[in-house]
Amino acid sequence: MTRNDPGDSNGPNDPNDPNDPNDPNDPNDPNDPNDPNDPNDPNDPNGPNDPVASGIGGARSDRAPHRGASAC
Repeated sequence: MTRNDPGDSNGPNDPNDPNDPNDPNDPNDPNDPNDPNDPNDPNDPNGPNDPVASGIGGARSDRAPHRGASAC
């Protein structure tokens, strides 16, 4: 094996190796701050720490927004 052989699918520097745990594009890397599934990403609009989605502030996600006069 040549370390920098771009045609070597098992090379340690292959950036497209889906089985490489150190791959910068590994979607399952828990230490990747840009991981789309990072549960602690404060900038993830769908994350559990999203203040609007979690009900901490902003629009409530459990009811429709108020639209005009209410009948009640």
